[in-house]
Amino acid sequence: MKDQIEKLKQELAEFLELSKTITQGEWKQVDDCVDRGGNHRALIAIFGRHAGISQKQDERDATFIARSRNISPALVECLLVAVEGLEKVAFIQENQVTAYAYASNRDLSFNGRNAFDSLQQILTIWEAAK
Repeated sequence: MKDQIEKLKQELAEFLELSKTITQGEWKQVDDCVDRGGNHRALIAIFGRHAGISQKQDERDATFIARSRNISPALVECLLVAVEGLEKVAFIQENQVTAYAYASNRDLSFNGRNAFDSLQQILTIWEAAK
């Protein structure tokens, strides 16, 4: 799992770097287009109507694209903080459980799995999204 977590953190860091290269400024939906930072000559048009999708759906898609662009760097930073925090908790829990099990001569490996389970869930969701 450690290798998967390191790969995830690397991919998140790469995404943050990529987000620094896009058109700056807040993006917003304008009709069925995405306005990139207020430059009306740099609109991203949604062409769903050519595939039988309504203008209303194109507008909803444009809204989602603009909002996703605006929020995704912050979401990735939050996920990175959460993964690193869960890593620390999992490490502490693993060491405490191992020390207690050794001292008491009992197998307590089922305890302290919450952080590991949460990390595994994050990894599963992340990989499924690719």
